[in-house]
Amino acid sequence: MLRPASRFDLTGFEAAIDEADAAMSLDPVITWLAARENAHLNRMSYLHPVSALPVVHYIAMKVKEVKDLRIITRGLMAGLPADVVEAHVI
Repeated sequence: MLRPASRFDLTGFEAAIDEADAAMSLDPVITWLAARENAHLNRMSYLHPVSALPVVHYIAMKVKEVKDLRIITRGLMAGLPADVVEAHVI
């Protein structure tokens, strides 16, 4: 369904899927999707600076920051090594 879309990065998506298959985890796909979402929001906030999109981008980045802080806090409280916690911060 996504293959015919002209703006979809199929090679990047397939690389993320291959990496996920090798790792037996969906982390690479989720990381790839989050990076695409961030890039799209950032691009839109600069293309339409007088709209609500810069505010949406700012709020999305703050939500991401809070999630990252929660992952770091919970990982360190659980006694995980810093490199494992860092790998899960998207």
